[in-house]
Amino acid sequence: MSYKFNPRSVQEELAAKEIRPSKALGQNFVCDKNTVDKIVSLSGLNKDSQVIEIGPGLGALTFALADASFRVLAVEKDPRLAESLAKTAPPSVKVLARDALEVDWDSLCAMSWSDIDLLPFKEGKVKNGFVSAGNHAGQNDRSWVLVANLPYNIAAQLIISILEQTDRITEMHVMVQKEVGARLSSKAGSKEYGISALKLSYFAEAKIVAKVSREIFFPKPNIDSVMIRVKRRSTEEIKTNFSEYKSIGYLAVKAFSQRRKMLRHSLKNVLSEEDYAAASISSSSRPEELDINAWSRLAKCYNY
Repeated sequence: MSYKFNPRSVQEELAAKEIRPSKALGQNFVCDKNTVDKIVSLSGLNKDSQVIEIGPGLGALTFALADASFRVLAVEKDPRLAESLAKTAPPSVKVLARDALEVDWDSLCAMSWSDIDLLPFKEGKVKNGFVSAGNHAGQNDRSWVLVANLPYNIAAQLIISILEQTDRITEMHVMVQKEVGARLSSKAGSKEYGISALKLSYFAEAKIVAKVSREIFFPKPNIDSVMIRVKRRSTEEIKTNFSEYKSIGYLAVKAFSQRRKMLRHSLKNVLSEEDYAAASISSSSRPEELDINAWSRLAKCYNY
């Protein structure tokens, strides 16, 4: 099936399906073939790549990936769009009607391609707030690549959540709002740098690789987008170079909640001057001045 790349055809298709774009779901549909082709090209996928797409919508990127001979697991929260895509998608595409924030990504990515068919289309076994693969989990040692135009309202939260849950998704090539991309790829010392960038940097490295105009979406958002590449660190690299994620997260969240204060004030009664000295960090520093390595050194001095 071909996808018609212009705002009018997208509007007509949505109208035919009696679907109005939802702000609550962050739905903005791509209307430009060159942009879709660029996403596929920049993703650097090879013939063995297993692709996850979140928020496929009408399937612009889905069909492009399928046309390029990739197997695609498309996760769509909107049941109307999920059902429509499942009916028209080629055999190399599998569609799950799921809220991506409620998916047990490690269990899902561990499943064999054939076992994914055993998952109910709309219902899932919920455990600890996540939709789990349950007893259907098979053996899949191959890694996955996330390629998506992410729903704007959950992009940062979703990227961090996936990184926290699984090391089976080794790369992400995703479109996000410009400010979100700047925040996630920011470095210590910049005004955009915050807790999201810090958490991401524990697991991966992020870089903006392309700019995307707001003009290629329907409805048109209020801000341009960017495509970012998130490349996950190896488990061995994380284990060797960084202290426990839980400790780093506790200290950083506490400090960033009082961003303008020096660490000696925001982390009062948590760390001592001796701790700062041992970590080779000044207690007069502010949280945005510390990169993941500095936070890791601080966390090693913290006993909770």
